[in-house]
Order: sequence, then structure tokens, then C-alpha cells
Amino acid sequence: MQQITFVVFYLEGASWQGWNEVDHVLAGVQFGRLKEVAIVVYHCRDMDMTRQRLVAQFSSMYDRGILNIRKPNYKQIIDHF
Repeated sequence: MQQITFVVFYLEGASWQGWNEVDHVLAGVQFGRLKEVAIVVYHCRDMDMTRQRLVAQFSSMYDRGILNIRKPNYKQIIDHF
């Protein structure tokens, strides 16, 4: 496995409690071949603040350089259908 994508539809007020373990596992030795963990955020008011919160939450993946936080590519989604 080289990539994992999480889709978040609404982030405001979300609780990320317990996700520290996910961060450590995905950034760890067992997933050493993992090249990207993408978090696609659909609805957020302030993407910069959202990015800061997610980088703080998933610091191990960020430090390893595999964390990709982004908005969806709507054109790609539409073209898919």
C-alpha cells in the first residue's frame, strides 16, 4: 500500500481524540512504504487554520513528509462521472 485517503466532509468542531495512534501507526515502520496520506476536506471556512490543526494532530506523518491536506478537485470528480 502506497497511499491512503481520508475524506472529511465537515471539520468544524470535529474531535480528533484517538487519532494520535493513527498518526503514529501510519508514520511508523510497518507502513514504511507509504508515500502519501491524503486528507481531503470538503467543508471548511478557513483552510489555513484547518491545515494547521491537522498538521499539529498528525505531526508524525507531516514530519515524514507524507501528509497531504487539500480541498477536493471538483473538476476531477465531475469528470469521473
